[in-house]
Amino acid sequence: MQPSNETPPIVGLTAAGTSAVSIYTLRNVDGTVAAGTAIFDINFRGFPAATAFTGLHIHDGPAGIAGPVTINTGLSAGNTLVTDSGNGNAYKFVTVTPGTTGLATLSSIVKDPSQQYVNLHTTVNPGGAIRSQLAGPL
Repeated sequence: MQPSNETPPIVGLTAAGTSAVSIYTLRNVDGTVAAGTAIFDINFRGFPAATAFTGLHIHDGPAGIAGPVTINTGLSAGNTLVTDSGNGNAYKFVTVTPGTTGLATLSSIVKDPSQQYVNLHTTVNPGGAIRSQLAGPL
């Protein structure tokens, strides 16, 4: 995850992150996604001390496009994660159920994960500080 991947790129921020977003799906008989989970495991480094993270999400959007939040971890301005040193880990587990925008995103990730991205938001960069497009299994 890099600030240069944000739309627009974040200039002057030297922070970065390594992300693992694991997707698990429950399928209908016809193979369509019925429900699922997303596990976010983000190791971040290089942020200023006392940075408050206000969002960790999956968004719909290819590289260079700022898209809507579709799978939300619950980090927000009212529920922040603060790093004392500027380095650390964010680990979040999200259940995606029928009737949510996240279900369509899970279906899209199964077909082409490059059409979604994960980003980490801060109070200084509320539109996103570091970002990475999703990719297929390693």
